[in-house]
Amino acid sequence: MPSNTRIFARLGRFLLDLLLPAECVVCSSDEDDLCAACCASVAGVPVVEHLGELRLVTSGAKPDQVVRILRRLKDRGQTRLARPLGLWLEIAITEATAGLGLPAREVALVVPPSPWSSWRKRGFHPVPLMLRRAGLVALPVLTNGRSRFDQRKLTAQQRALNLAGVFRSRIPLSGIRVLVVDDVVTTGSTILEARRALEAAGAVVVGAVALARVPLRRDSAN
Repeated sequence: MPSNTRIFARLGRFLLDLLLPAECVVCSSDEDDLCAACCASVAGVPVVEHLGELRLVTSGAKPDQVVRILRRLKDRGQTRLARPLGLWLEIAITEATAGLGLPAREVALVVPPSPWSSWRKRGFHPVPLMLRRAGLVALPVLTNGRSRFDQRKLTAQQRALNLAGVFRSRIPLSGIRVLVVDDVVTTGSTILEARRALEAAGAVVVGAVALARVPLRRDSAN
C-alpha cells in the first residue's frame, strides 16, 4: 500500500473515532466503546491450555464477548476497542512469561501476519495495534510467503492446508526466545504455522498467547 494511502486510512480512522458517538459494544450505554462495568464483567483469569505440546495461555476473557468485540474492531474499524483487548493480552503475556520463569524482556512477541487482503480492507493489523495500545511491541519478523483463503469458511483440515508453509521469517532468529501472540484460537493452525516458520529461522518458541479459544464455527472471528 502506498504511504500516502496508509496515511489517509489512519487519518480516516482517527476522524471516525472522534466523530462517532461512543456506544458500549456489550450493553449499548454511551459511556465508552466498552464501558468500565462491561470490561470488568468480560475480563477473567488467565487460563493455561495446550496446542499439542505447545503451552498456550489465554486471557480468560469470555470467548463469546471477545469475538463480538473483535468483530467491531476488525469489521467496523472501532479502533478504540484495541486498548481493552490489548490490556487483556498483556495479562495473558505476563502469565505466560511468569510460568516460564523468564523475565518479559528476554522473550520477543511475534504476531502471525494478517492476509494481504485484510490489510487492504482495514488499513491496520489488529493484534499489533492491540499490543501498541498496551505499551507492548511485536517483533515484525514474519511475513506472508504467498496468498491464502479466508480462514472463517474453512474446516479444520482445510485451515491446516491453507496455512501450510504460508509464513516465513525476514531475518535469521538464532536462539531468540519467542511467544506467538494471536487474537483468538480455533484449530490452532495459525499459531502452529507461525511456530514452524519461526523455528525454521532458528527461534526458540517458548509458548503462545491469545485472547480466547473458541470452537470452530463458520462465524468465528479468526
